[in-house]
Formats: sequence, C-alpha cells, structure tokens
Amino acid sequence: MRTDGSEKTNVVNKAVYEINIVGDTIYYVESYGGAIYKINTDGSGKTQLVGGQNRRIFTEGDWIYYTNGNTLDGKLYKIRADGNGVTELSDDNCSSFNVSDGWVYYDDAESGGLFKMQTDGSGKTELDTAQCGNINAADGWIYYCIGNTTYGKLYKIRTDGSDKTLLDDGECSWINIINGKLYYWDGNTNLIVINTDGTGRQMITN
Repeated sequence: MRTDGSEKTNVVNKAVYEINIVGDTIYYVESYGGAIYKINTDGSGKTQLVGGQNRRIFTEGDWIYYTNGNTLDGKLYKIRADGNGVTELSDDNCSSFNVSDGWVYYDDAESGGLFKMQTDGSGKTELDTAQCGNINAADGWIYYCIGNTTYGKLYKIRTDGSDKTLLDDGECSWINIINGKLYYWDGNTNLIVINTDGTGRQMITN
C-alpha cells in the first residue's frame, strides 16, 4: 500500500509479525513465534530462512538478528540475508534487542539487566542492572523501559552506560525512533510522541 493509502495489495496471506523492509525485500516472522521468511515486496520469491520458533528479528546490513526459543524470549542468533551463516551470539535469554553501529543491545530476560555485545558475540558488557525491555538505540543513546519486559518507565542511557536519564515516569512500550523523536504506547494503549530529551510529550491517538 502506498503512503497515501492507495494500491492496497495482499503480499502474504497469513498473519505476520516483526516486519523489516530492506530495499525490495520484506523479512518477517510468520504467525506468532513461527519461522522467519523473506519475500519480495510484490509477493514473489517467498523463502524460509529460519525454521522453529522465533520471536524478534532485526535487519542490519547483510545480516538478520533474531531470537529463537519456545517462550516470549530466546537466545540471540544472526543469519545472513541469503540464509547462510547461522551464528549463535549469546546463551542469555533475551526478550528485546536492537542493533546499532556494530553493537547489539539487549536485555537478559532471566537475570534482568541491559547489556551490549559486538555483532560477533564478543565484548559482553552490562550497562544497567534494572529489569528492562523495549530496547531501541540511535545516535549514541539507548532508549528502553524499566519495569518488566512488556511495560515500564521510559529511560535513556549512553551506549557506554553513563548518563542514565528518566524521560517518562508513566508506562511505555514498543519504542520507535523517527526523525529524532520517540514514539511509543503508554499503559492505556495511547500513542505518545516525545523529544529525546524528555520534553514535548504529546498524545497522538487514544
């Protein structure tokens, strides 16, 4: 579908999650916690990349990063976009992660805490001991929710673990960063926008 709402076209005739689009290719999880596929934006070339149960995916460069497990969290892996080179990155169970500038930022769903590691799995470093989730990263900062893996208060912290800052003390979930602003759901499923310094909070939809 175009951004003006015209030319709506069915691409996959099943429920899909975790949609990532790179050029003319869509990467997604089929059904909730299912296999990972890629397909062309015109609906052709559907290819399974990873079988089993998968929860989260994130595309970065020529790689797809994903969690594989039979619960809401799983171990972190990566695979090339052509389906080769499956690599386990960590034994930690993770429910949320993001990849930025050669680093993977993720939560440890069992022990709690915010961690980072290089995209080859080395250099694991703890950045925050609090239980967290809904992780996103951009421009030297990590944005995340402290509380549980679903909802929590909105914080940011530098990628070296310094300058931890509270941005919103209400509940937040599903953080996205667009043009220097944070968009997220609050505890009442209202869509909120806020500046990255915590100012200018506005409700967009309710």
